[in-house]
Amino acid sequence: MKALYDCCMKTHIAGLGLPENSGNAVYVVLTRSTTALSRLVSFWTGAEYTHAAISLDRGLSYMFSFGRRYANNPFLGCFHREDLSEGVYAKADHVPGIVIALPVSDWQYENICGTIREFLLNSHRYDFNYAGLATQAVGRSHFSERRFYCSEFVYHVLSEAGVLDLSIPRGRVRPQDFLWLGGEIYKGDLRRFREAGGAGGAGGASNAGSAACASNILPFATQTPPRRGAG
Repeated sequence: MKALYDCCMKTHIAGLGLPENSGNAVYVVLTRSTTALSRLVSFWTGAEYTHAAISLDRGLSYMFSFGRRYANNPFLGCFHREDLSEGVYAKADHVPGIVIALPVSDWQYENICGTIREFLLNSHRYDFNYAGLATQAVGRSHFSERRFYCSEFVYHVLSEAGVLDLSIPRGRVRPQDFLWLGGEIYKGDLRRFREAGGAGGAGGASNAGSAACASNILPFATQTPPRRGAG
């Protein structure tokens, strides 16, 4: 337990200084790495994206999720702050992904930050939901109050803040389910997007993305997305 605490807290305590809500939006970031596990999941399920994270800023400097504790070991996971130049991302020449903007109120943003602060301060109490990842692949869910996999965590944060309701258990949410929301502001190499400070680029528009998301999030909040792909 102490080793897990040291691993997560030592590297993420700096993340407690979370940014202010300057853009009235948070960002769902979907990616596909080059790891053997990611390629296997993509091949088996046909999913374009196999990982989900939530970013508090458009430049992806404050991005959080559940993932590998060590880049070379897929069987040890924890909650962490993600960096597109570290971990599994560091091994790839480019990081294919998509950035989706979700409009939020000031209250919702503060609620999201509060949830993430809770995870940061108590990351030693949380673990990766391996059982949930396995069961959701066959359309079932395995709930654990202290265990999450990537897309389960992202959905938990958004639903707790009243931003999103997919009308399905959090343990059945997969990365591609977020594609139903619209609001795409970028699709391509996420490193290029981050290096440009989140300034649009190939595949995305800036203000149009948020407007599209605002018009789609309520209709899809009451619908169950089709079940395909992996989390």
